[in-house]
Amino acid sequence: MTFATPLFLLAALAGLIPLVLHMINRQQAPVLPFSTLRFLRISVQRTRRRKYLHDVLLLVLRIAGLVLIAIALASPAISRIGGLFGSSSSSVAIVLDNSASMSTRDEGGVRWELAVKAAEQLLDELNDGDSVALIPSCGPARPDLGRLYKNHEVVRQAVEVCRVSPEKADLASRLTQARQLLEADESSNKEIYVITDMQSVSWDSLKKEQSAGPPPKKPIPVIIADTHRPALPNVALQGIAVRTAGPVAGVPATVSVKLAGDAAVEQKRHIELLFDGKPAGTSPTLSIPPGSTAEQTFRVVPEQPGVHRGEVRLVGDDASPIDNRLFFALTVDPNIPVAIVQPRIQEISYLEDGYYLERALTPVVGENWAIQITKLTADKLATEPLSPYAVIFCVNLPVPTEESARRLRDYVKGGGRLFWICGTNVDPVLYSALDDSLQHELIPSTIKTLRTVSTERPDGWHIGWIDAQHPALAPLSEPASLYQSVHVTQHVVIPSPEGSGVRPLLRLDDGEPLLVQRPIGSGIALMLGISTHVDWSNLPLRPIFLPLIARLTFQLAGAEAIQPQLVAGAPLRIPLSAASKPTVEVVRPNGDMVRVEPSEIKDNEYRYNETDEAGVYEVRVIDGKRRQLRAFAMNFDPAETAPAVLAHEALAERFGQLRPVFAEKVTDLASTVRSLRNGQSLVEPFLILVLLALVLEAYVANRRVEPIPDDAEPVPSSTRAQPAGEAARTGI
Repeated sequence: MTFATPLFLLAALAGLIPLVLHMINRQQAPVLPFSTLRFLRISVQRTRRRKYLHDVLLLVLRIAGLVLIAIALASPAISRIGGLFGSSSSSVAIVLDNSASMSTRDEGGVRWELAVKAAEQLLDELNDGDSVALIPSCGPARPDLGRLYKNHEVVRQAVEVCRVSPEKADLASRLTQARQLLEADESSNKEIYVITDMQSVSWDSLKKEQSAGPPPKKPIPVIIADTHRPALPNVALQGIAVRTAGPVAGVPATVSVKLAGDAAVEQKRHIELLFDGKPAGTSPTLSIPPGSTAEQTFRVVPEQPGVHRGEVRLVGDDASPIDNRLFFALTVDPNIPVAIVQPRIQEISYLEDGYYLERALTPVVGENWAIQITKLTADKLATEPLSPYAVIFCVNLPVPTEESARRLRDYVKGGGRLFWICGTNVDPVLYSALDDSLQHELIPSTIKTLRTVSTERPDGWHIGWIDAQHPALAPLSEPASLYQSVHVTQHVVIPSPEGSGVRPLLRLDDGEPLLVQRPIGSGIALMLGISTHVDWSNLPLRPIFLPLIARLTFQLAGAEAIQPQLVAGAPLRIPLSAASKPTVEVVRPNGDMVRVEPSEIKDNEYRYNETDEAGVYEVRVIDGKRRQLRAFAMNFDPAETAPAVLAHEALAERFGQLRPVFAEKVTDLASTVRSLRNGQSLVEPFLILVLLALVLEAYVANRRVEPIPDDAEPVPSSTRAQPAGEAARTGI
């Protein structure tokens, strides 16, 4: 119980007044001498007992009336969250759910607008001296968030600028943050308000077992304001997939979009495609059955090098505008520097060991092609700067000199990509010895003997398996005839023992690895066990050769045309070379640029965490003369389209012993706060008790004590034998 004006409780001392008056006005019976009482029926004792009870009851009623009046004037109430006699100041944390689902328009209006009004009502109910903090569930970290302020205008402005985020909410972690913030504060009265639409995915991390155990000595009450109302019909763009052969200008890409319909009614909608800010296509009318999905495919062609931004939009309005847009990006890199190192440069290019490799890397001639080739001879490895090259192909080289081998090792350990291709000049014994001397940091695996056709295997081998999980090779896994048509007559045996980190990418039909890769330091080394000339296999002449080499090169150089689709809030991770310290620039979807100097980069990786905005993020890596472009598309979290709502009782069970209080009217949260803080008023019940006490007092005061009737039983002889003086003193 709490009291709004506790000083009035001092008026309860007025209850002593009737007691004092009764003591002062207590009458003493006069002493009258009688000669004898033996002929009178004595009833004095019984009459005195009844008179005593009458007086005590009257005294109690008068005291109770005054005390009850004092309590009623103190405005008593039963409070669910307040402390006894209230508190001089309070600390309040407002956890505001601003995840994607809060943009939904339902029968009560837009949930986010309702949540903002509720937060403003909470701020209006704060008293001077109260501290308040705003903790949004999503969005970027800001210095004005997650801190207690006595200046309520700071938090009010933070509420005004807060916006719905495409991220998924984690209310359990925000609740923990709010508790830790308030536990560190010295205020005696602490409250946490959570304003949310009760979407189930927002509470996934709050498990019942987390709330097990004894409650804290001073638990902080949690009040939840539920903004959820039945939603209007909605269609969500639930996923987008972009496919292209490579990051090359003029090569078309396909864009596939998946739509999810409402569970109750059938929807008929259109979607439109924008590419580089211009309309690039509109779908026909798409019919989406209740609770089902539909798909639409578009085709785009990037005409120039650089980053190309795409967007798919749902035509028209529905319940949730945030799931009506999806973004994608295509990167056409015009300058991927690649070095081909071979024993010598021939006057007749056909005779060079890297002839077919060079044709695969430059299938077209023109300035828009992504890969720029530099041809080197083996003797240049000792002097040529290697760090500018994204990938170095060592084609049929005799065993390198010690100096050249060390420079190649430092290149791959520092983040470079080194691709070894075997041939007649590759001596397995000499290569293995050199690799041993460099602590196995030069080639992916210790190579063994050369295997050729024999009487047991007169027809040689075919490629029998390709790693369909590898991002560059997955599109080449079907149809199987694409790689099974490759015929091999001799190859170098490349073991891939368990636990060595060696990953086979191609295997022959007898299981022997033909192409392997292994991470070395920050880089990657690969080895192909056959020559890229036609003397060991027909691979250079098969249709798979060009896409195999080109896709592996793009993937190794980090220049894939399409980066993985990410959800808002996920960090961008950019691996960098340890041999150099490049400058990184990140251009956000709104055009703002963040520049990171080399001194700020650690562990050969740059990590950008401020990805709360949906759209395309462009990353520029400037390493000397080389400028690398990457683009990442950030979209809303598809989990936010899930309509499942967590029931109040189910959420209360997850809280364990410290169950939350649910606000009855989120549209009138101010009255709910006053009710919770001040409690349910008990003034009226106490006034009723006062009235009842006064009525009873009047009744008892005017009720005469009846004398003992004549036919009452005679008083015992011991009483009758009293002296006359004693009997007289007990009279009225």
